[in-house]
Amino acid sequence: MSNFPDLLRIFDGRYLPEPFLGPGEGPSRPTRLSRNLLLVANAVSTNASWLLQHFSKLSLVGAVGADTQVVFVSFVQNVEFHAECFKKAGVDINLHIAQKSFVFVDGSSALFNDLPAASSSISAAHTSLHLKAGLFPSWREQLQTLLERSRRGETRPRRQILCLEALDMVMALGIAGATELLNLVTELRNSADTTIVSTYSSAEMLTGYSPLAREQCMYLQGLSRQALAIFSLRPLESGYSDEVSGFLRITRGGEPTTEVVECGEFHYFVGEGNLGSAKVFVRGRW
Repeated sequence: MSNFPDLLRIFDGRYLPEPFLGPGEGPSRPTRLSRNLLLVANAVSTNASWLLQHFSKLSLVGAVGADTQVVFVSFVQNVEFHAECFKKAGVDINLHIAQKSFVFVDGSSALFNDLPAASSSISAAHTSLHLKAGLFPSWREQLQTLLERSRRGETRPRRQILCLEALDMVMALGIAGATELLNLVTELRNSADTTIVSTYSSAEMLTGYSPLAREQCMYLQGLSRQALAIFSLRPLESGYSDEVSGFLRITRGGEPTTEVVECGEFHYFVGEGNLGSAKVFVRGRW
């Protein structure tokens, strides 16, 4: 088995933007893969957090380089959960928060209510923004302002990676529809260098005639047309295994590009649902 993310150089940073060049060395913006969208489509029974965390880790400390800022927006987990997962993967996310290379936006804890009084100091101190359901029309402005403010004041421009974890939960909760979410993603793409969106894609959610199923289909199809690459996560068809969590399939999205997207299907294993134990390997080769 290969240790994630070394397998076949699939996750060596090729889907993330080139590093910024310093003064006098060329353009101040990345010239390759800029404004790309990556789509992570996962079944309800599979956890996509580890894959978004992997892309974040790669951006912060991996092959892509050090001059990167990750803005992580989650609608299913708080900053404590992600900090613990990053810790198991050898990444001190608290340090990156202090250095402003990691910015967390909480889209779940205070979506309908104020934060509980007993919320931890880690959550309160390390979350840059709490999104409110009643203020959805202003989310675009709030997030674009956060992205711009996070860039400001840097002596050297940073590229920004925007992760939107389970944004479609907003649709399931009745806060907004597919069209509104697609418009939001399109607007935010113009503010970040690479945008990574995870969404649920189970057949149970996409079939039938319910309004939510129709909206979910429209949303998933819209993202697929915009994406450079699609990373699909699904569970084992045969059920549970101690050695394999599921399938990871990489396909090309609908975005016109001259870039080569290395497609393939692999097995992956994530112990206890955290990034520190994630491994990806060719099917049938342990």
